[in-house]
Amino acid sequence: MNILSSAVSVFFQDPYFEFFLIKDNMKIPATNYFVTNIMTNIKTIEEIAEFFKLTPRTVYNLARAGKIPGFKVGHTWRFDQNIIEEWYKERILNLSMK
Repeated sequence: MNILSSAVSVFFQDPYFEFFLIKDNMKIPATNYFVTNIMTNIKTIEEIAEFFKLTPRTVYNLARAGKIPGFKVGHTWRFDQNIIEEWYKERILNLSMK
């Protein structure tokens, strides 16, 4: 399961390549949902690097190694802000419990 499908419910493509969200057994066009609830939370390597005070190259290496949650769109990495924040909180909690 990729990071995007776990963040959103279930996406699928119909024969016309339009995306839909399945919610409460209803097929809802996902365009507005996707743009308003997901695309506003998608960050680039540069934005994540700035947030963590790292270089973009370090974030790229972490993503490539699977050490930070992200997904690729074509050849570029993208990160869901909500998932990154949860991942960061879990890491901080784990460090404080050691």
